[in-house]
Amino acid sequence: MSLVVKDLLGREHIVAVPYYASPALLKRGLNDFSCEARFMRDNYSLKSNDYGDFLFSGTERRGFKEETMKIEADTGKGKCTFTLLAPKDLSGVPDLGNVICR
Repeated sequence: MSLVVKDLLGREHIVAVPYYASPALLKRGLNDFSCEARFMRDNYSLKSNDYGDFLFSGTERRGFKEETMKIEADTGKGKCTFTLLAPKDLSGVPDLGNVICR
């Protein structure tokens, strides 16, 4: 992908950068992750500034064989959820589905 960048003096520079984007699939060897910390929103659309328990979420995605494996964990007050979504032909990785611990 090429970008045209204009500086404050009006000079244009063309910059070539590698770019890959896909909302669902990652190429082999690519990783994607996110971490989030927030408060649960209570009474959404009914009451303003009504927040409950603190929550933490983390997601890791990794590309295998043109398919994507996703690991997701959510935790809050007294509960947690762990999800593993793996490609069906990925040998050695069990399909755990959703694991909920309380």
